[in-house]
Amino acid sequence: MRVRLIAVVLLSAATGAAQEPSRRYSRPVVPTTAALDRLHLVLAWRSYLPMDGLRDGIEHVQRLGNQLLVQLRSGTVISLDAETGQIRWQTRLGVAYHVGVPPGHNDTLVLIANGTRLFALDRATGRQLWEFDMPNVPSTPPVADADKLYLCFNGGQFDVYQLPPRPAAVSPGPQLPTAADLSDARKGRRGLNLSAYGQYSNIADHYRRTTGTPQPHFLFEHRTETHVTEAPMLSAQAITLVGGEGSFFVSSKDGRRPLGRYHLDLAPAAPLGHHGPMIYVAGKDGTIAAISTLTGKTIWRFHVAAATVFRRLEVTDEDVFAASDSAGLYRLRRDTGELVWHTPAAHRFLARNRQYVYALDRTGRLLVLDLARGTPLGALDTRDFTVAVSNEVTDRIYLGAHDGLLLALHDRNLRQPLVLKSEAAPKPTDPPAARPAEAPVLPSRPNPPAENNQAMENKAGDK
Repeated sequence: MRVRLIAVVLLSAATGAAQEPSRRYSRPVVPTTAALDRLHLVLAWRSYLPMDGLRDGIEHVQRLGNQLLVQLRSGTVISLDAETGQIRWQTRLGVAYHVGVPPGHNDTLVLIANGTRLFALDRATGRQLWEFDMPNVPSTPPVADADKLYLCFNGGQFDVYQLPPRPAAVSPGPQLPTAADLSDARKGRRGLNLSAYGQYSNIADHYRRTTGTPQPHFLFEHRTETHVTEAPMLSAQAITLVGGEGSFFVSSKDGRRPLGRYHLDLAPAAPLGHHGPMIYVAGKDGTIAAISTLTGKTIWRFHVAAATVFRRLEVTDEDVFAASDSAGLYRLRRDTGELVWHTPAAHRFLARNRQYVYALDRTGRLLVLDLARGTPLGALDTRDFTVAVSNEVTDRIYLGAHDGLLLALHDRNLRQPLVLKSEAAPKPTDPPAARPAEAPVLPSRPNPPAENNQAMENKAGDK
């Protein structure tokens, strides 16, 4: 019997998927004004993130509404204003250098998994609201809606919890020491009274006793027949899980209707793209398909080549961008799957606006492509920016490096961000812009001469 899927919203990927940056350490320089001007670009902002030496680096980057959320390898989590680069808050949680799955979120919380510990932060201020001991290490990012928490673990285990009530106002009160605090205290480096906390595993109990902070309450558990490969997808009434080899599992959110199984004839080879009630799958056979979660029917298919390995499909209101190291970049019409263009020169989508598409080539150079034809118009040497964020939400280009430099670029005529994905645009519930007085002051790093950051000549002439 066919399982009828409910329209879903991929909360974990709604505003930008976590990235997988190169591990190569570099010290890039900010592109010169002249180099950017030749590509019709301007520098919106640059920021230097606080790094814990050469071992540290950028692990995950997500755009959440008007926030840019960055998680470092050391475990530090930093929230920046996506349009100004101003740091709103930063915090370090759990065991250092124990970062696993990317952060999760809902409209008011940021959820950080560190080993078996789950930390809930106020999305506007970064203040820790509660800490929770999970039964195992999660296999996907945590997902939450307004009142429930959804966690996936290895072996097909899927748990649902009731979120604790959100306090009307977050009062000051004792803060949980981090693992770094405890380590330094044991070495006599900090004046922390360890006897007041006991062992690290009992810190959360101490925190609950001293502050009365409630914890997530277990509701029910499901078991799937296969390993869950994507964060849970949520709708108003249903939970949908994605398993291996194209298996989907759906359950009612109250747990009364158990998991039913629906199987696609297309085995996903990369994380799914989404838009409203549609999911976009890149298959192992080189097929790209749009599938309705309302009916389970395939709306369109586009075949590229056998054994093509894609990155995550980037989906805007108008387009589906499919990038592959072996095949290049494809632009498809989102509603019909019609091929608009294909260019083998580009290998990763970054952003687009009304005239241009921004991408990386195989060596890591920033390419400017004509939106209508995909023709390369120019390039900039950005190979030392080893962290690039694929932004399907707005036209902003985000580039970073493991030395802590993070910057944003945009077309010089677009001072206000152009929203490309209306369902993921900033909402009234998004945290307000940071006030200058509350932003941490970070030491600025000298910017060396940009000798090697010259733009290539426009190969196709000015358009």
